[in-house]
Amino acid sequence: MKLIRPAALLLIAIAPAKAGHWLNERAFPWNGDLRAVLRELKNSSAPRPQEAAPLKQVPEDREVRIFQGHTDSVMALKVAPDGRHLVTGSLDKSACLWEIESGAELRCFTGHEGGIWSLALSRDGKHLFTASEDRTVRQWDVETGEELRVFRGHGDPVMAVALSPDGKRLFTAGAKYSLRMWSVQTGQEIRSFQGFNYGILSLAVSPDGKRLLTASWDKTARLWDVETGQELESLEGHSDVLFSVAFSGDGRHAFTGSGDATARMWKLKE
Repeated sequence: MKLIRPAALLLIAIAPAKAGHWLNERAFPWNGDLRAVLRELKNSSAPRPQEAAPLKQVPEDREVRIFQGHTDSVMALKVAPDGRHLVTGSLDKSACLWEIESGAELRCFTGHEGGIWSLALSRDGKHLFTASEDRTVRQWDVETGEELRVFRGHGDPVMAVALSPDGKRLFTAGAKYSLRMWSVQTGQEIRSFQGFNYGILSLAVSPDGKRLLTASWDKTARLWDVETGQELESLEGHSDVLFSVAFSGDGRHAFTGSGDATARMWKLKE
């Protein structure tokens, strides 16, 4: 059995573009099919770097608990606002709610026809949103497990989902150049953002809810005006795919994480 780097548990090791990287974009070009890329990762005979050596056994006093129950890779997780619960999303097509203190599985949310890649939780912890390769995002009642709404419109697997701070707007990104904004109350699409050449792998909403950050396969992060749908600026400098983005607490800076083994901090335009 070949070892996959720990980052492959998320989206961090699926498509580097850096010359000399153990997995390059010429061998695994972006076509929006992340399942295929993951299969290639597992079967690849390409040499691994030294840092991908077999993992050392974790000391018993460091590992506190194992949340076990999914039957496929866990691609996303969120700690609930109450700090007592954890939600996980898996390629086994389910999301599950766990009690952190005991590790007990409280309930699972099932209904997707494809694996789950991303999660979002409302600030009060009452609603869960799951993004899936079945091209939908679903809203769930966390307490009951009931499916409340299905957001349909993407023509490709949905790779990322984010919720506005006030919980009224939902943002979703597809594997092939699609970014949409929805009304949580009605389930209707409000806007489709334009100007993408590559898939989006991560989203972040500013603390004031007015701007949106996207992390893309094209090695850039982009800042968007939520109200107009206009691109405000492009953050360029990474030499590899971007897998994660975040805003600072005051919204004045952006943070990006890339396959080039760096995270960067950017000062955003006023």
